[in-house]
Order: sequence, then structure tokens, then C-alpha cells
Amino acid sequence: MTRQIDELSVEWRGHTSGDRWQRVRQSRLRDALVGAATGLTVSPTAALVLAASLLGYHQTHSVRGALLMLALTAGAAATASTEPIHHREPQRPTVTALLTPSRPSLSRGRHSRRQHGPASRLVRATLAAAAGMAAVVAVSAGIGLAITPSVADAEARVQAGSAAHETVDDGGPIPARFAAALIATEDGRFYSHHGLDSIAAARAALGSIGGAGQDQGGSTLDQQLAKGLYGDGRTGLLDQGEQVVLGVKLDMAYPKSDILEMYAASVYFGHGFYGLNAAACGYFATAPAQLSWAQATLLAGLPQAPSAYDPVTHPQLARERQRHVLDRLVAVGQLTGPAADGIAAAPWDLTGSTPRPGTGCA
Repeated sequence: MTRQIDELSVEWRGHTSGDRWQRVRQSRLRDALVGAATGLTVSPTAALVLAASLLGYHQTHSVRGALLMLALTAGAAATASTEPIHHREPQRPTVTALLTPSRPSLSRGRHSRRQHGPASRLVRATLAAAAGMAAVVAVSAGIGLAITPSVADAEARVQAGSAAHETVDDGGPIPARFAAALIATEDGRFYSHHGLDSIAAARAALGSIGGAGQDQGGSTLDQQLAKGLYGDGRTGLLDQGEQVVLGVKLDMAYPKSDILEMYAASVYFGHGFYGLNAAACGYFATAPAQLSWAQATLLAGLPQAPSAYDPVTHPQLARERQRHVLDRLVAVGQLTGPAADGIAAAPWDLTGSTPRPGTGCA
């Protein structure tokens, strides 16, 4: 492709004047044509983004998919426009240099000032790739925030869900034991991120490649709440991207305490229990504020796979999951090792009998 462009440039110059600025324009034309030809074939970033955009459009054939494709393609264009010049052969002379032998010293002087060593080219290529990726993220985030639903009705959705499942939410604060166990297990940086935990997402990607063990997911509590309130059971590629954007929106619109309360009031704990109140009353016949450490750590481990870890039907798996929650609490400094061992040995006091007086359970 580059050779054909050179030949075209030579032929074109034969029909034009020898003006210095004409030669400069010819050189710039060649660079632009080479950049256009190599930008999308040499740049891995641009190729990857374009492939993702085409996949999104193919899967949805919808306006939302088209807009997302537009966002990704715009980012790819930004990437391609900054990267190609670094992929040219460094030792190959330009057409202008070949066709102007009468000014060798001037040509060499200019080109010598533009030449860089391998380290410099690497730095420039890295910066160009970073700028392209930043463009992808910025454009995609902007369009994502615009086309996803508003989260102003999140609390109303939680209340509607409680009514549909015939559960009662007392609206009180989340018990400290349950909150500590849930955050340590599901979202260790809950109080420091803004709805998107890039570190956890990267760990999840590496874990999926390396076949790592449990809890390698990168979803934050904000994203899990968004999935529960707005996901409608959809699990497609674009739906997952929408949940990420909605998680960021939730974090922008509500304080962390409200997000934690909405999550606890709406999440499924297995055995037919939606929300912390229903789970505490259903499993233990007690109110959330009266949960023991053993009960709180058991419940905190259920949302990941409530049916698999159901303590009534799968008590051994539930024990193993509770042990993992306790290990996480030790890892983040909430519990000591001996204290965690004592909690693991404590009974759950599961009950299907009439709730004890004063628990608030109906």
C-alpha cells in the first residue's frame, strides 16, 4: 500500500511546480494516506475497538446498539489518528527527500531533528495508545450516561420489589456486622470507588484467563444493585455494560449508606427470602439488628449463589461459604484469626418455628 502511494505521489509531483510548499504538501499528503491505510490494520487498539463495535451492532440491531457502536468507533478514529505515524519504517526515506537531491544538507538537517531513538519512539507510541484509549473511554462514558435510564426511581423500585415479594423493610440502618461481612466479601473498596472498581475488574479478567477460584468477579455492590433493579435478568454484552454505567450513576446520585440499604433490602438470600429483613426472620426468626456474627456472616455469603449455599438444603456448602466470608474479614482486619475460628464453630440457630417475641418478625 505504501509503495503504491509513493508511486502516485511521484506521478502527481511530475505535473506540478517545484515550489517548496508544494513539496511540503505532497509529503503531508503521503503521511496522511499512509496513516489512513495503516491506522486500522496496524493499531491493535483500533482493531479491537472496531471489532467490539461491530459485535455490539450485530447482536442488537437496535438504536442503543447503534449508539454504542458510534461511541466505540469514534474512539477508534481518535486512536487511529494518533498511532499510525509511529508504525512507519524509521529508515525509509520520504518521497520529498528522494526527489530533492539539490538540497541535501537542508533535508538531512530537518530529518535529523525529527529522528528519535527506539526509547523515544516507544514512549510516543505508548502515549498515543493511552490517548486513544482515553478517547474511547470518554466518548463511550458520555454516550453511556446519556442513553441509560435515570436512577432517580431506585428507591421506588426497591419498595415496589418488597411489595411484590410481600416483605417489609423497616428502613433502619444496616447492622454493622452484616455490613462489614458483605463489603469484605463482595466489594472491598466499596467506600473508596465511585461505582466502578477498576482493580477488581482487572483482577476478574486475569482470574478468568488463569482459571482462578471464587470471588474473582469485578462487579461492585453498585453494579449488583443496578442489575437487580434495572437488569430484568438480561446478561448480554451490552446489558453488562449498561449495568456498569448505571452503577456509576447510582454512586453519583445516592450516598453509600443508601446504596447499602437498598442492596440489603432487595437482594435475594435464597429459600424464597428477598431482603435482609425477610432472610433474618425466615432463617433465624430474629430481626437484622439482633443477628449474631455467625448468622451475619452466613447471610453475607448467600447473595453470590443463594440456591447453592442455602443453609437449609446445603448446610455443608453454606459452612464453606461462611468460612470464606470470615477469611475475608480477617484479611481486611475486621476480625482476628482466633475470633473467626470461634464464629465458624458457633451454631446458626436456624428455626422454622414461630418468631420470638420482640424480634419484629411477622
